[in-house]
Amino acid sequence: MYQNKNVAGLWVDHEHAFLISTKDKNFDGEYDVVEKFKAPHHGNHTSSENARHHKINQELHQFFKQIIPHLSGYDVILLTGPGKAQEELNNYIKHEGILKNVQIETSTADTHLTHNQILAKVRGHFHKV
Repeated sequence: MYQNKNVAGLWVDHEHAFLISTKDKNFDGEYDVVEKFKAPHHGNHTSSENARHHKINQELHQFFKQIIPHLSGYDVILLTGPGKAQEELNNYIKHEGILKNVQIETSTADTHLTHNQILAKVRGHFHKV
């Protein structure tokens, strides 16, 4: 299904993102983190709930803008992670009309995955026996 496609997984939450890929088009090789991203947080200096929510959304979109350029070279991307960050990123991609030629797949992941478990989740998604 993914044969001869350039694939990647993006583990993302509201604090960090890890872009995971392999150079092996047969997907039997090693998967590893090729990029790391940290969400910008500038502190909370607002008094109203509405202003705070707006600021959080702005920071989230800034985080997504930081990640997007690194996704354009892939044919298929698995967005995964705990909570709703992967869904929010997928919605952002659709809303902005970007990465149109990239197949985006989503799944949720446990909050407490180790580095090796994250790599195994991505590898397992693309290397189905």
